[in-house]
Amino acid sequence: MASFKPILEKIKKIKQEKGYTTEMLSQKSGVPLSTLNKILSSVIKDPKIGTIIAITDALNIDINSLVYDKDIQSENTHDKITTSLENIVDEYNLNIDDISFITKYINLPKKDRHNFLSVLRNLTSDNINEKIPVLTKPDHKLTPEEKRRIVEYELDLEEKKRILSASISSNGS
Repeated sequence: MASFKPILEKIKKIKQEKGYTTEMLSQKSGVPLSTLNKILSSVIKDPKIGTIIAITDALNIDINSLVYDKDIQSENTHDKITTSLENIVDEYNLNIDDISFITKYINLPKKDRHNFLSVLRNLTSDNINEKIPVLTKPDHKLTPEEKRRIVEYELDLEEKKRILSASISSNGS
């Protein structure tokens, strides 16, 4: 039987390229962290095919790309993404940190990308530009409308903090 070592090295390389921690890969694949650690440290030398499929699905790669030298992923899609990213880099004069951030975003699962965009929308929404209610009078002298605006603003801030915290914790940070 062929050695699992070349496949393991490819898994480790792709995991690193995507910026995944072992914990993130465990969560995304459903493979228990202890099992994944044993596979990655070569304690388990011949993992079950179902486990490998779960790992490749979590890494968003074709299982064939682990076995064959040529990456089976759609080269056309990869080329389009690369070209688009290069255009954005040129147009906005992005630095390496910006590119890394965008690459990590692209590699997020669809649900996490959606959550991240929701957080950005909330943080940059138009109602942020509205006049922020400020407590300029003693509480007992505020009109009901002024009190309502202050409470709504505080609730909105709390909701944005909750969404941001949920997004950050779901990304493993």
